[in-house]
Amino acid sequence: MRGIARDGSQLWFGCGRKLCVEDQGRVSKFGPAEGLPDDAWDAIGITPDGSVWIRSPNRLFRKPPGAARLVQEKPDIASSMFWGALTAGRDGSVMVPTDKGLAMYREGNWRVID
Repeated sequence: MRGIARDGSQLWFGCGRKLCVEDQGRVSKFGPAEGLPDDAWDAIGITPDGSVWIRSPNRLFRKPPGAARLVQEKPDIASSMFWGALTAGRDGSVMVPTDKGLAMYREGNWRVID
């Protein structure tokens, strides 16, 4: 088990090389069939709009609210040498540490602070 995040009755966590969510005793898995490649999903963050953000050392994906599939949010984001991490802010921003600096997402735009 890797990254863990709670959102109301849902508990999101990296399970093996997939993403899982437990809700009221039922566990659902997200993997290649849902648009998410197998990887070590180290970090999970949930923004106020209900988007679930997940990060591996090399990838960043997002599950939009109500969507069944995940999308790669920023394919060219720099990797993180050791493990994926992210922080979701109350204002909807997402901060992702990378080997090139801190990538910050706010109001639909990315910016890197080196």
